[in-house]
Amino acid sequence: MPPHAPTASLAAPVTASSTRYGSTVPAPPSGLPALLAQARALLAAQGLPAVLAHLRGLKVRRDGQPMALPTLLTTLASMLQQDDPANALTLAEAALAENPDEDEARLLCASVHDRLGDRAASAAAVLQVVQSPRARPDQVMRGANLLVRFGHQAQAMAAAWQAFEALGRPLRWASAVLYIAQRTASWGQADQLTAQLRAAHAAGQTAEANESPRTHLNWCGDESANMAVLQVWSRQLRGTAMPPAAPPMAPLAGRRLRVGYLSSDFRDHPTARLILGVLRHHDHSQLDLHLFCSGWDDGSDLRRAVVACADQVHSVAKLSDSAAAALIRSQGIDVLVELNGPTRAHRLGILAQRPAPVQIGYLGWPGSYGGGLADYIVADEVVAPAEAGPLYPEQLIRLHKTYQANDHAREKPSERPTRAQAGLPAHSGPVLGVFNAINKIDGTVWAAWMRVLRAVPEAVLWLLDPGAAARQNIGNCTREHGVDPR
Repeated sequence: MPPHAPTASLAAPVTASSTRYGSTVPAPPSGLPALLAQARALLAAQGLPAVLAHLRGLKVRRDGQPMALPTLLTTLASMLQQDDPANALTLAEAALAENPDEDEARLLCASVHDRLGDRAASAAAVLQVVQSPRARPDQVMRGANLLVRFGHQAQAMAAAWQAFEALGRPLRWASAVLYIAQRTASWGQADQLTAQLRAAHAAGQTAEANESPRTHLNWCGDESANMAVLQVWSRQLRGTAMPPAAPPMAPLAGRRLRVGYLSSDFRDHPTARLILGVLRHHDHSQLDLHLFCSGWDDGSDLRRAVVACADQVHSVAKLSDSAAAALIRSQGIDVLVELNGPTRAHRLGILAQRPAPVQIGYLGWPGSYGGGLADYIVADEVVAPAEAGPLYPEQLIRLHKTYQANDHAREKPSERPTRAQAGLPAHSGPVLGVFNAINKIDGTVWAAWMRVLRAVPEAVLWLLDPGAAARQNIGNCTREHGVDPR
């Protein structure tokens, strides 16, 4: 680096943080946003080589120390991870090219690959992080949070718990480890973690607990506590900047109502199966239907059926939140229906940009978005009972009797399988079935089912396969309750 290179001095790291998938990513030091804006402009105009040349020509310092180029690239990538995944991946891969030992950059690559549907690339990257002797405990926990979804349950839980213990069981990481414990039916550890979180909420430390709404909802049935977590999460997502004003609703006289659906799941996914009938029944003489896809085309029959219902389909998967919001505004969307809610693959940052006059949350998340994102939530008497209504910052549209659409026209009756075909015991005892994902089941629920099986010993309980480690943990727990795992 030439001695006369310009110097960019950055303030000390701040302590605020943003939440993504239950993990914590440190907020960027002040001074970096301007540098990031320069990098994005160069990426758009001249490509990555120009960005690298520009950054190499700077002496960037933080806390008085020079900032190595791979670390700088990784820091800039992390600032783009939620808002601009395509450019985040470009910068993170550039950091790895400069330094293959940059575990933070590899984690970023894994997260963005997962978001864009490349599970193989994500799994390969995150395995390297979890197995790396250089990785910090917080990096191991964030990596394990992804790894548990790729069939490496036992490794993910062991690595996350060891890292959590090494850090002294900090409150801000309890939710991230709890997610893994829920996915692996590690109910003993889950009980310890929920006790820690419950005590934190009781002590007024909801913000410090840093819970993801989805993980929280799987263990806590207190509506007021649920809403407090959602509101903290929503504020972190929206940041401190004032949102832009919603575009005005154009007069409807002489035109169709323009409705947009935003989702990552317009593919072979439960959300697409549920919403297809709704899309098919829209009256196109009255309505101009747009799909804004934040996921990917999996080539499935279901994807083709969903797309066939729309007047226009737009991909926003590789667009920044602001660019996606600008696209929605440019289409003059009157009503935007968001189908993910605060789940793993959401793009609720787009809603925070207020791209439509009316914004509605529906289907993928049965409940509030925490405020500031949706104007309305579609619910029913169970999802949002009357006594919970005052807690909602959004207005409620209650359907009767259920909020959840199903595409009955697509469901074809199938022949009933024999017990042998289903892998069930041949005897004539009753079959009890539960096909929820294992993270929605806890030790208390399991104990109740064990009481049923002890009372009706000829019955069997049929489960959705939860994965190898979870199966082993469930088997051990079943034996402890005096029930044969078979």
